[in-house]
Parts: sequence; structure tokens; C-alpha cells
Amino acid sequence: MNVILSVVVFSYNHEKYIQKCIDSVLKQKTSFEYEVIIADDCSEDATLEIIEKRYGNRVRILKREKNVGLCKNMYEAFMDAQGQYIFECSGDDYLLTDRVFEKHIDFLDSHNDFFSVFNWMVFRNENTGNEKIIKYPYSEYTLLDFLKGIPARFYLGTIRNTFKSDNIKYLYEASKNNEEIQMLYYTLSKGKKAIIPEAMYVYCYRSGGDGSNYCSFNDNLRALE
Repeated sequence: MNVILSVVVFSYNHEKYIQKCIDSVLKQKTSFEYEVIIADDCSEDATLEIIEKRYGNRVRILKREKNVGLCKNMYEAFMDAQGQYIFECSGDDYLLTDRVFEKHIDFLDSHNDFFSVFNWMVFRNENTGNEKIIKYPYSEYTLLDFLKGIPARFYLGTIRNTFKSDNIKYLYEASKNNEEIQMLYYTLSKGKKAIIPEAMYVYCYRSGGDGSNYCSFNDNLRALE
């Protein structure tokens, strides 16, 4: 199988949300082959049981014997990815349309001067059900924008798979859980990011003890409520 895209889902105690996430990934309509990798960081709930029972051979599961943090989990999952491109997704978020991968890959295939691509995002408060579409005021974002302090309130999206050739262990050796900053710097150092003006990804936020993703404890993103 000629894998064009590796979809990597990062899960940790996502038993309430993982089905919606994976279902939205598997329903994608594409003209190319893609693999689905679930990188679970030693979940303590029924997340793995749900994945194994419901999806079987439709996904590839990378299990952890102990929690290593998102940075190392992310890096090693990306090193395992076989596709020319990688799409990253959190196990408690989901895709809003069934053409996300097709649109991302079409763009990168025809724009060699871009290293990555994302899109507008729906910011959803799971506690209240309130949703807000984040319409970014730019169509592309660069390393210079990042260094200038221009807010980069977007997800990684689809990137070109250069991990094996770069072998950049600093992505996890410096810290356990600040993957947003490290991955943003790495991808932007490789090339600019395009932003497609269409809401295609739902980033879920929840407060209280059930909050386990970045939005749950990041003041900048919570301000988007």
C-alpha cells in the first residue's frame, strides 16, 4: 500500500470522546491511501479497550507502558508514520467535514513553497455546548510572524513528513508537554503554513477534572470562549 498520509491521533483518557474522533477520521473521502495511527499515552480508563474492540485492524495502535508526555509520544509516533504527509489530531477533538484530508493534500501537492496547511477551526465548549468559529485574519503564517508575536491560535494540521531525515530529538528532550511551541517552531522553520478559509476541525474544551487537552488549561485559548 502506497501510504500518502499518516493520520496520528493522540489519546489519553479519552474514553468519552475517542469514538467520535476516530469515526470522523475514518469517514474521510480521499483519492489516496491513508493510515490511522493511535498513539495512546498509557490511558487509565477504557480508551484502549474501546479502540481495540470497535476498530480492530482499521487502525494501528502504539501503546505506552507508562505515561511519557505528549512531546515524546508525538515525536515517536511521527517517526513511525509511513506517509509522505502527517495529519495530527487529539483524541478528544474531531473533523467537521469528510474532505479535510483531500483538501489539505491537494493544497500541499500544488504548493511546494508551503510546508504545512490548516484551516479555520470551531472552538467548542463541551460544558455549555457553545461554539465559535475561529476565522484567522491571515491566509498564511510564517516563522517571522511567530517571532513577532502574532497569535498562532491554530492546530498543526497536515505537514510534510521530514521527521526521519531530520531526526530532531529536541522536540521531546527539552520538555514533556509544551509540544505546541516546539512543533510550531519546527514546522515554521521548514516553511510557511497555509490557512484554508473553511471551518473543518472542531477543537473541544471542557473545564473541571475532565479537562485533559491543551485548551482546558491555556488562558489564551480559553479567552476565545
